[in-house]
Amino acid sequence: LCIQIELIRRNRTTTTEALVDSGATRNLISYKYAVKKQMNLQKLPTRIPVHNVDDSENENREIRYYIELGENVILRSDWLLEHNPEIDWQTYTLNLSQCLDTC
Repeated sequence: LCIQIELIRRNRTTTTEALVDSGATRNLISYKYAVKKQMNLQKLPTRIPVHNVDDSENENREIRYYIELGENVILRSDWLLEHNPEIDWQTYTLNLSQCLDTC
């Protein structure tokens, strides 16, 4: 499910697309997007390999950096469980009406 999200950082708001992936094992953001938006990238001490849906290793892909964010771009199952959004699969929309005070 691809949705439009607003990322709010340092009193600046930007809109982008996010992929809601209940099978993802990590919350991810594109390196190019993070650099373009001048996000503070931190180098990981050890690179993390990325695997495809069939569990094969993704060619030329690994996680090398991390960012401390209050927002995510690929939303995995633990995020979905915590925020319990209303997802309308017919209109491809996600509504965070369950946690308005904290989100």
